[in-house]
Amino acid sequence: MSDSHLPPVATSGPGDAELARLVSGGGDRRARLEKAAHGLESVFTSMMVQTMRESLGEEGLFGGLPGSDIYSGFFDRMMGDALSERGGIGIAEMVIRDGMRAEQAVAPEDVAARAASRAALQRGLDAFAELSRDLAADAESTVRLVPEIER
Repeated sequence: MSDSHLPPVATSGPGDAELARLVSGGGDRRARLEKAAHGLESVFTSMMVQTMRESLGEEGLFGGLPGSDIYSGFFDRMMGDALSERGGIGIAEMVIRDGMRAEQAVAPEDVAARAASRAALQRGLDAFAELSRDLAADAESTVRLVPEIER
């Protein structure tokens, strides 16, 4: 990183291009959102099943036989998928509802305003960095003068 430029402003969430794509996405967006939400719920319920199965002790459902770890992992995944496919525990529905609400809340003009705000903030940070370098240089020259003043 050079002294003349600070890194871009960190943001959370999708960037401006992603927001614009989501706003204009239409029905395709809902299908992708549903698939991702059910996948998330499937992974979560698989982890939940794994934790419950591991609480059974060392022998678990499949005993301590060779290869039981493979069967256990397969069991966890299949149970998580089955739970999610049959209605799950409500995580997918919450993600879908919140995702659709967020999509409706973002208007194209909001994307442009956000980009302009981000650019203005970056300009301010650049100006602050330049001022900080100038102050550091002034402080350094002042420190060099102190021994001369003390004489």
